[in-house]
Amino acid sequence: MRIVLVVVLLCAAALGTTAGPPLPTKAQNQFMTMGLSQFMHFSVDPFSNDTQHNCVGGAPCLNASLFNPTNLSTDQWVEAAVAFGADEICLTAHHEGGFCLWDTKYSNYSVMHSPYGKDIVAQFVKSCKKYGVKPCYYMGPNANGYLNNMGLAPEEFVERQLGMLDELLTKYGTDYVSRLWWDHYLGSCGGLAPCPGDSFPAAWPRFVALVRKLSPSTIICPGPDCTGHQTESGLGKYPAWLPCSPEAPVNGSVLKCDHHAADDSLTGFHPYETCATMHKGWFCNGACDDPSDYWSASEVWYHLLNSVGIGYANTLNAPPGTTGQIAQPLVETMQVVGKAWKALLEPVSPSTRVTNVVVQCGSGSHPLEVRWGEPVKFNAVLSREDLTKGQRVAEYSVEYLDEDGTTWHAYGPLPPPPPPP
Repeated sequence: MRIVLVVVLLCAAALGTTAGPPLPTKAQNQFMTMGLSQFMHFSVDPFSNDTQHNCVGGAPCLNASLFNPTNLSTDQWVEAAVAFGADEICLTAHHEGGFCLWDTKYSNYSVMHSPYGKDIVAQFVKSCKKYGVKPCYYMGPNANGYLNNMGLAPEEFVERQLGMLDELLTKYGTDYVSRLWWDHYLGSCGGLAPCPGDSFPAAWPRFVALVRKLSPSTIICPGPDCTGHQTESGLGKYPAWLPCSPEAPVNGSVLKCDHHAADDSLTGFHPYETCATMHKGWFCNGACDDPSDYWSASEVWYHLLNSVGIGYANTLNAPPGTTGQIAQPLVETMQVVGKAWKALLEPVSPSTRVTNVVVQCGSGSHPLEVRWGEPVKFNAVLSREDLTKGQRVAEYSVEYLDEDGTTWHAYGPLPPPPPPP
């Protein structure tokens, strides 16, 4: 019995011209290859009954004296990420309220002014190095409720935020930060972005310039290096066109790239990123040990297939509660999903893997055949374009040869996996 699968590649008419498609940076390509990142929303918020956005809209800040995790372990965070299959952890170094998880000289609202009294970012970086996981920080330049409530002048607010960013980028290593996750990117002040007066959006180019200077390999996403924060559903849209139209530089920095399309006249390249929380809230208030508050393994799986599985990066949140550790029900789910994801990506046999195939874009289609001489069970066909050369494949089909040896049948287009019950 002969079984043949064929992947037919169709190059877009506008792609593959003499100019060639726009190319990703090395950092962008590494980000897309990574795919899955683990969000860690941790701050003073969990030590309240239900706070999710501390110290915004002029509301008073939760007192730093509340922050006192009973069994904090950054090793446990990173071990969970490794089991999950996430190569990066994105920690809320300071969230919108401005409570800092490190020893900063720019604010009195930090772990060092709490009963806990230890630098969590330092522990986090040490754990990331121990397990080979990349560190990422959430720190919104235009959001610091504590500093805003102090009534600082716009320039002093910006200088302090720049100083905090400088600390995160340089205090614990050199060019070691994988990514910065900038909430409210290119926004002004107000709502969930507490900052004074006209400090933003005018100050955004200064923050981009500081990152380029101090940590050139760091990707800012959401930010100028990707089309990020594509809703908080944790789901992507297919197809995902990565070429985009960059806006004119502002003070030497390109801040935005929009109008994604399959068009070689576009000169920018932006990966897509989405995010979601695997808990009922972004922050987990209290001990957080109720299994019903978390996604099931099937829910996590559904979101992975419909984000990372179609070319997006996904930053999925696993928030610790007042213990300072991710709750065991969620850890166990992440372990189950991570094991299943690893198994899914493993070829069922050496003969079912075809790599490093080059086709010439132009008119017509370009078949790639996968043959094996005996029946093999499989439940997925993985196609991956070498995006270091830019995005060239416009569409593709997967077909199989009938047992009669002459008739080809197309798979699909298949519907996306159904939502979990």
